[in-house]
Amino acid sequence: MTRSSIVLLPGLGANARLFSPQLAAFADRGAFVPEYPSLQDRTASVEDLARSLRRDLASRGALDARTILVGFSFGSQVALSLTRGLIDDGAAPPRAILLVSGLRRTSQLTRRFRLEVMASRLLPDAVIAHAARELVAIPFARACGLDHERTLELRRMAAELDVAQFRRLAGAATRWRFEDADEARLRASGVRLLHLHAERDPVIPPPPASVEGVERLAERAHLLTWTHAARVKSMIEQALAIDAPASPSDPSCPRG
Repeated sequence: MTRSSIVLLPGLGANARLFSPQLAAFADRGAFVPEYPSLQDRTASVEDLARSLRRDLASRGALDARTILVGFSFGSQVALSLTRGLIDDGAAPPRAILLVSGLRRTSQLTRRFRLEVMASRLLPDAVIAHAARELVAIPFARACGLDHERTLELRRMAAELDVAQFRRLAGAATRWRFEDADEARLRASGVRLLHLHAERDPVIPPPPASVEGVERLAERAHLLTWTHAARVKSMIEQALAIDAPASPSDPSCPRG
């Protein structure tokens, strides 16, 4: 690549609509939202998804030491797992990861979320689709402080939900593991971690106070890519300003 790729990774049940402000702001920088590879196995892990996504991103030249990963909610689990896998394989990790309303430690997976995922396995797909569109979207919009326009956008996104994929991704999310030692490995490999999180997030509690480098908003919010688009834009710009090592494919990089 000759410049950074900005890879935007959505949360459970979300799609590119969630990143509409960021896609508009960074259109000239090639920002894009990849589709998550379909998981066929209900026991698949976030790591399995990350490996498949890694192949897709590499095939389009969007993954190297200049890449910026922006992970929202579940997308943060994908971003961290993908980067951990690159480091395990001796490949160049991205230069920076921005987590938005994201998970940084396993402890942020609440008991309520785990119970909801277990309960959802008992419901038919049609019931989940109807609930997401008609029962959940409006209360969730209110809880997140969305205006009328964004509430309608949330309902459209809910109407586009792939229930089968949602089930598998939710199950994978509950089995995810990431702790202090994992983050230390990322930092030792030169990866910069940025994190934006509301103190009273109604979905994902912020990481423990001992975790450094978290910008905490003293309010109730979750869908920060919409409600705090200007701040997310500023943090992406901050990530882009981080010096990236020369790629081995860069003609300016000396070869032995």
